[in-house]
Amino acid sequence: MKLANALAKIVLIVAPCLGSTIGPPDASCDPKVDPPVTGSCVWYNFYALADGSIQAGSSFQSYYIAADNPAWTITSTSYDLLRVLDGGHQGDTFDVFDHGIFLGTTSATPVDINHACAGDQTGPGFDPAACWNDPLMSRGTFLLPPGSHSLTVVWDQRVPGGNSTLQWFEIGAAATMPEPGTLLLTGFGLIAVAYLVGRRRSSRS
Repeated sequence: MKLANALAKIVLIVAPCLGSTIGPPDASCDPKVDPPVTGSCVWYNFYALADGSIQAGSSFQSYYIAADNPAWTITSTSYDLLRVLDGGHQGDTFDVFDHGIFLGTTSATPVDINHACAGDQTGPGFDPAACWNDPLMSRGTFLLPPGSHSLTVVWDQRVPGGNSTLQWFEIGAAATMPEPGTLLLTGFGLIAVAYLVGRRRSSRS
């Protein structure tokens, strides 16, 4: 049992270091006004399969590219923004992690299999720009401080019907450095998460 626990801890330590490199961050991306065809916003597509796993996506549309299998790794030299976006039909949400630390969940939205991204002229939820501008589609923006990042997502709320193939993430450069108060709150949040994880592990041992 002790050997199994030790091996499990080694896997937890090593696993976040593995992954596929993405980037560099987009120097300028405003998803509200920049459709992907302009090149200002580079969106990576990934798949969420019926068994709950997150897999490499595809690039069957010219304005986004296939992400490899997670974890997705990037080294930030400044403050960057991670944007995670659901496409296709309304209702999928995702939990977002960096090195296994929970960053947050994309915006809550009710499941509606009949609603695709509003105003999408390319197909039923194919265009990230149209999906980003539709408040009924789940999305989230997360701050990445300077340093190395290992990004993963978990399929949280699911639209019934099997696999989900239209969701994306994008890495953009933050326009300005966050205010000190924001950084302080972020730091306290990470400390609290580490403390709770430590207590949970201690209670299980």
